[in-house]
Amino acid sequence: MDTQEEILDLVNVRDEVVSHAPRSWFYANKSKNFRTVNAFIINDLGKIWIPTRTNQKQLWPSYWDASVGGHVQSGETYEAALLREAKEEVNLDLGQCDYRFIHRFSPFDSALSSFSAFYLIRHNGPVDLNMNDFSGGAFYGAEGALHAIQKGQAAKPDLKPLLKFLRQAGLA
Repeated sequence: MDTQEEILDLVNVRDEVVSHAPRSWFYANKSKNFRTVNAFIINDLGKIWIPTRTNQKQLWPSYWDASVGGHVQSGETYEAALLREAKEEVNLDLGQCDYRFIHRFSPFDSALSSFSAFYLIRHNGPVDLNMNDFSGGAFYGAEGALHAIQKGQAAKPDLKPLLKFLRQAGLA
């Protein structure tokens, strides 16, 4: 495991890089001015792969999460971060999968916690989880997942708005 802390780009309200800082700085200062990627793996039935984070995670242990997600490192593009995170978290080479960009969110005009690029990945499974990140997961319909969250299923804060966006856009 790499003990060196990630360096992230500090961006302005237009998502333009203005500086860099360690990941911990953004959380300590409650800053939303950093970049992330999120993706849902969707199968041919329109079901979304929703993993459960391990209980060893510092933030949101045992919570539901996006299929793939993570911080965009300093100097990295959103797409490069997606390719890296997909390989790290679910062992998917997106050069061999159908994936597409869906939307870019700003934390200043959405319910998301950061600037985020959102993607869909077509894949029927099996999903090869990195067990350091996830303890399990399953395919769910968007409505069923939203209902479970509404009834108390613990989920990372960005998951519910992403699911709602996907449903409203008619993508799942």
